[in-house]
Amino acid sequence: MSRSERFDPGPEPGAGGSRCTGGGDDGELLDVLLRNLQGNASAAPPDAGLARLGVERLRAIQRGAEEQVQGSLWSLQSLSRLLAVVLEQPSGEMPRSDLAMLAWHISRLTRDMERWRDLANNASFYRIQREAAGTVARSWMQRARSDGEWPEAL
Repeated sequence: MSRSERFDPGPEPGAGGSRCTGGGDDGELLDVLLRNLQGNASAAPPDAGLARLGVERLRAIQRGAEEQVQGSLWSLQSLSRLLAVVLEQPSGEMPRSDLAMLAWHISRLTRDMERWRDLANNASFYRIQREAAGTVARSWMQRARSDGEWPEAL
C-alpha cells in the first residue's frame, strides 16, 4: 500500500477532533512533528533536515527509529492477539466503541511504524550517500533562509 493509499484512522474515537496542529490529522501527527522539528517545508524531500547532520548523529537517529519500529511491531502484535481473542468470544461481549478504539489504535500504530521506518531509511541514506546529503542540505538551508526559519546571525 503506498503512502497516499494508507488508511486514514482520523481522530481517536471520542476525542472530538484532531489534537494535531500544523496540518494533517492524528494519523499524521508523528509525520507533522518530525517535519516541524527538521524545519521541512512541504515541498522538501522527506526528512531533508537530516541531510545536514553528521554520520554519528545519523547513525543514532537510524538506531532510535529502528527501535521505535520494533516497539510498534510488538505493540501491533499484542493488539492483534487481543483482537483475535475478543473476536472468538460470543457476540456482544465487547462494546462496539471498544472495538472501534482498538481498530483505531492498530491503525495509528501501523502509520507510526511506517513513519519511523521511513525516518530510519532516510537517516541511513544520508549517512551513506554523503554527496547527496550535501546537495540536499544546501537546498534545505536555502529554503529555510527563504522561509525565514534560518537565523541571520549564522
